[in-house]
Amino acid sequence: MSGGLRIAFLSPDFHPQVGGAHTYSRFLLGELAARGNAVEILAATARGIPSAYRVDGLPVRRLGSADDFAGRARRIASFARAAERALDRTRPDVVLAQYSALLPASRFARRSGTPLVALVHDLYGLGANLRLRGLSAGALRFLANDRLLAWSRPDAVLVDSESTAVEVRRVLRAPIAVARPGADHVPDGPEPDPLSRQALFVGRLVGSKGVADAVRAVGLARRRIPDATLLVVGAGPDEARLPPWARAPGELADQDLDRVFRESALLVLPSRREGWGLALSEAAARGIPYIAYSVPAVREQDSLIRGGLVVPVGNVAALTDGIEALLADSALRRRLGARGQDRARRLLTWAGTAAVAETALLRAIEQRGRARNRAGSRTSPARRIA
Repeated sequence: MSGGLRIAFLSPDFHPQVGGAHTYSRFLLGELAARGNAVEILAATARGIPSAYRVDGLPVRRLGSADDFAGRARRIASFARAAERALDRTRPDVVLAQYSALLPASRFARRSGTPLVALVHDLYGLGANLRLRGLSAGALRFLANDRLLAWSRPDAVLVDSESTAVEVRRVLRAPIAVARPGADHVPDGPEPDPLSRQALFVGRLVGSKGVADAVRAVGLARRRIPDATLLVVGAGPDEARLPPWARAPGELADQDLDRVFRESALLVLPSRREGWGLALSEAAARGIPYIAYSVPAVREQDSLIRGGLVVPVGNVAALTDGIEALLADSALRRRLGARGQDRARRLLTWAGTAAVAETALLRAIEQRGRARNRAGSRTSPARRIA
């Protein structure tokens, strides 16, 4: 069975806001709609974004008070209250909620008996949160994500990788479905420039994404390959620390991002933590090889794509050697790029992602229905007389 579900998707942020999680949601929901499901997206009010619009034909409503731009916490709290009211009015068959929107989703689900499926892209755990974000911010993120997931008690959890599934199992006992991201949203286009000496970094400019290691490694590679450059695409607190030769255009529209991918010789992804690392498969789908740190999700992805090099986490010398090897050897780049492109486009499809997700949603509905039937039988007159 497929199609026919009324699905409400909750997330504080959504397209045109950018990031791997937003890309995942956009194309997953588009495919769920293509399978005959009615999808409505509820997101938080954001500056410069209309209160109601459509993305790929899907209705998006921005909820909450426009007066709450002063702080994210107040904006999210306003969104949570408005989202609960919206769900009470629409009464969907199932709620799919990004883990940052689980509070209103779980309160509605418990009150109404509507099945709830949590969408989780990554969980850090307490130790990793403290190490990567510091004491205050790390503890807050742990409470806001890991503890909230446990408290919400969803009927099922949808994750982007086996490595994320491992983290979720440490927090929660619930059915988990692994719906890996697709890569077939990448547009067809010209082959990468074979003469390029540009390494590309795409991601948030924060410590866990490793932009400092990318800068250092390309800087060392420039001793042997003087025309090597690094193009940094993203925004964040580390942007001010970039050297002049690491150009940083900020966040780019889809068309511009596709252009800079195809102008690059390789993608460098020195993240110390990833739920999946969508930029890696997006590079591979364009025929561009990658070099990345060997975190669990990257190893999982590389085992499918086999379109680049993976080096030990934090080993800048190995990262530098890999960058030099790829920049100096166009035949190696072509070989890895061709293999990665074939496998990424063939093995990672959004239709496959949506099929896994839809099955998880249907099973959550069935499970909730069985639970209601059991509860009804325990309180039926016949059972009370017996």
